[in-house]
Order: sequence, then structure tokens, then C-alpha cells
Amino acid sequence: MRASQDSTGNSVSGVLPSGEQTFPDGGTFRLLVGRIELTPATPANLLRLSNFDLNVAINRGVDREGKERKQSVGIGTSVDMKEGQKVVVGKANIDGSENALLVILTAQVVD
Repeated sequence: MRASQDSTGNSVSGVLPSGEQTFPDGGTFRLLVGRIELTPATPANLLRLSNFDLNVAINRGVDREGKERKQSVGIGTSVDMKEGQKVVVGKANIDGSENALLVILTAQVVD
């Protein structure tokens, strides 16, 4: 996701690939960020993602009545990171099992 300094409201959405072990029936994702703020600092720029909201809908096949079953998992938070830093944002135990949703973010300022 790209944004200019101190921008408001950015989003991206897409489709999860099907046929893989993690998402055999595919699914969708949506990422919304309420505000992106860049604070130039020494030695690295500081980036704040306010209202970071990731929602993943995983297809789980169909039920006995033929209706699609979906599992929704979400992460809602704000994230602060320095340019070049990798930050892990996640949620453990998403469906009562050992499954987790993890997102690895890296900030890079581009001209």
C-alpha cells in the first residue's frame, strides 16, 4: 500500500489463492488503514498506521444445505514502525486451534 505523507483512508482487497494447503477453498481479504502518518526523524523515519484493519474470509466448503461456509478472522490495531523495520502483527488461536493470522509489515519511504 502506498500513500503520501499524512494521508487519510487507504484500502486494498483481493482473493486468496485456492488449492494450497492453507486455503484449499480460497477466500478473500480486505485491508483498511484509516490514516497513514510519516514523521521524518533521525536516524529513521517513523510511520504510523492508524486504524489498521485486516479482515480475512476463508472459504470452508459448503454445508449440508449447499450454503457456502466462511470463517472470518480480523485484526484491528494501530501500528508504529521505523523505516526498514519489520513488524509482526497477528492474532493467535483464531479458530480455537493452533492456527494464527500473522502479517509482516516493512516500512519503506519512496519518492
